[in-house]
Amino acid sequence: MIEILLILLSTIIFFVIGFIPFDKFLVNSNNISFIDKRVFNLLSFLTLLLILNLIGIKLQYIINLFYILLAITFVFYFTKIKYIKFNIKNIIIFILLFTLTFVISINVAYSPELAWEAQTTWIEKTIPLIYGEGLESLKQNPAPELPFLFPIIWSFFWKLINIEYEYLGRLIIICIYLYSIFSLIDLLKCNLKNKIILFLLIFLLTFKVNGFQGDLDIINFSFILIGSKYLYIINTNQKVNYINLSFFFIILNLLIYLSNEGLFYSMILLTLSLFSKNLSINKKFLVFFLFLLIVLIRISFYKFYGLSLNLNSDDYAFNHINLNLNIENIFLISKYLLFNILRTEFLIIGIIFYFADFYLNKPSRNFLIYLVFINLIFIYSVFLFNEETLEYILKGKMSNLLFMSSGIFAISIVKIFNNKLIKKLNI
Repeated sequence: MIEILLILLSTIIFFVIGFIPFDKFLVNSNNISFIDKRVFNLLSFLTLLLILNLIGIKLQYIINLFYILLAITFVFYFTKIKYIKFNIKNIIIFILLFTLTFVISINVAYSPELAWEAQTTWIEKTIPLIYGEGLESLKQNPAPELPFLFPIIWSFFWKLINIEYEYLGRLIIICIYLYSIFSLIDLLKCNLKNKIILFLLIFLLTFKVNGFQGDLDIINFSFILIGSKYLYIINTNQKVNYINLSFFFIILNLLIYLSNEGLFYSMILLTLSLFSKNLSINKKFLVFFLFLLIVLIRISFYKFYGLSLNLNSDDYAFNHINLNLNIENIFLISKYLLFNILRTEFLIIGIIFYFADFYLNKPSRNFLIYLVFINLIFIYSVFLFNEETLEYILKGKMSNLLFMSSGIFAISIVKIFNNKLIKKLNI
């Protein structure tokens, strides 16, 4: 019974964070949808957590700051309660996401085992942060070169809610995951009923219970999905405003601190954004410069805390490609690639819509060709630059990479729905 109440408390906290009014710093925030405000506030809070840890603020002080933020949020809404208009559609969305988060959280609590990588790497990075140590302690942990955003998030919610139950600290991934799907669906030009149906369909296609056992696949996928949404907006809106670019850069920044895969997918999203005809040369230069800046800031903090800049210890190196680059290995990677595509349902649907998009939208073909090309280059490089036994790492990693990549292919799903299907089906 106590655990059920703690899970309920956790769920409430996750959704309250979505109402911390970070969005009020945005000009014309009233033009942002209900779901996008919640996503922006949640991502802004995660960014704040990251910044506070980077500058050396201990966890207990961060928790105290969180209580202050909650108080400010309460006062903010209390003073404006007369002017708040309750929208039945927004209430339905909120209830749906809240209920799903709570139910999935109970499912995770019923089987709270950690995945292998979480046991051997991520929890070892999280525990020192819980007990008040700073990021400098991570250089003594396994794989000190790996990004540390997830341990920061995990340690915060673990200590905030109840230190006796570690799984409470990773339930936030469920909330991020569900928000990311509905944020994408919110782009579709259809009624709420059909949005909910499509949301549940994508949820069923992408949900896996073991995705919440401390691995980063789901949270990587979620951030990539949100990034893809704003990549779609950048490529389709004739006037790209700074609000959309703000969302986009918050996601890119979080990705580069989340995982090595996240770093490369942030580069993929960035380069794809440079294909947009809606961005002027000056804006493209600014986008590239800002991304370069956040990468350099990441490198600076790694050096400051004495963390390795290697991608993955000695497993990845340029000289490994001399040993791995041959026809046999290319064939083996291709075999696992095709086999695992057939096991990734959301990616299959994304590929179908991709070909429809390629056929119907001739002006977008260069963008679409590059999207596939850069994904394939990245996937093949992951295995060709690795010194581990190729088939062993293919079995463990290929499906995860394809699942993450499926988030980018969602761009074609939204384009076809909005431009072709919805008009024909009149939904």
